[in-house]
Amino acid sequence: MFIETEMQAPEITARKVRISKRLETLPRHFGRNFLAVERCIFGTMRSVCPDYDGGYWEFWELSNGGFFMALDKSDRYQVTVYANGLSDEVDGQTAGIIACLFVYSTLSFESGMEHMADHFHWLRDYAAGLPTSESIFAAID
Repeated sequence: MFIETEMQAPEITARKVRISKRLETLPRHFGRNFLAVERCIFGTMRSVCPDYDGGYWEFWELSNGGFFMALDKSDRYQVTVYANGLSDEVDGQTAGIIACLFVYSTLSFESGMEHMADHFHWLRDYAAGLPTSESIFAAID
């Protein structure tokens, strides 16, 4: 006899990377392309948040293997995505997640960067459980 049960996926959690571990974090996730990934995230942030003019980025690792960079959650940014007409004000962490998702998606189509698709899916899965998920998915849609 087969009994059907509903299984829930485990909750994906984020852990802030300690300052002493920052230097090894990007190379561990992105290999020799880590500087290009970081530069792309900063550039994408400038592109989607016209009022962004730099800042200190926290590094976050996800329990599913993912990674993202984000600004202070108390900061507010106007996100404008011309490709889909979105204009929304979000906190710094949400803006960082949006920038990372754009970069991971774009780079996943580059030769030798196919692993970026994994990072996109890991971060997207984490973002789906956040209270700001509607803003995140509206931006990347």
